[in-house]
Amino acid sequence: NSQLNLWKAEATDYDVPWMLVRYEAKNEPALTAWSGPFTLANLRRLLNSPMRQAVLSHLTRGASGVFVLMTSGDEKEDRTALELLHAKLGRFEKAIKLEPQGKEGPQIRWPLPLKVWFPVLVLDRTKPEEAALVRLLLSTGEELPAAKGPIVFAIYGKGRVLPGITGKDLNERMLFQVAEFLC
Repeated sequence: NSQLNLWKAEATDYDVPWMLVRYEAKNEPALTAWSGPFTLANLRRLLNSPMRQAVLSHLTRGASGVFVLMTSGDEKEDRTALELLHAKLGRFEKAIKLEPQGKEGPQIRWPLPLKVWFPVLVLDRTKPEEAALVRLLLSTGEELPAAKGPIVFAIYGKGRVLPGITGKDLNERMLFQVAEFLC
């Protein structure tokens, strides 16, 4: 019965079969990140895209985190955000030092070499092949679908993503906090 209610709430045109991608949030009910007809094309879009491959390439070469700039369509704002990312993240790569690994404390179980490296990728939110990824990223924050300017996402580890940074929060201080957290 709960699945039927979920389907009725999510499936706007009641196509069958229907697919939901949901995630658990601590102390909150599961949230829907994506929903749509269960087709082979939708499944492929959910699992793979050129941007996902680019992120994966950087993560599997040891990036501390990949910063993805989702464009807004306002060329000036997008360019300003991209310049901020390149200028500040390059500085942070030199300033942030990794904690030496010892026998005490959490152990990193990652076969890749550890380094402070923050590649920047640009995601055009209007590209059809990235539509599923765009919807998934926008679902990381309640305010993000309505955000007007560029949005920056930090993707790290095994593909985890931090909530997007936009508006006044897209500044040097916030970027440093995110970069430091990733390291």
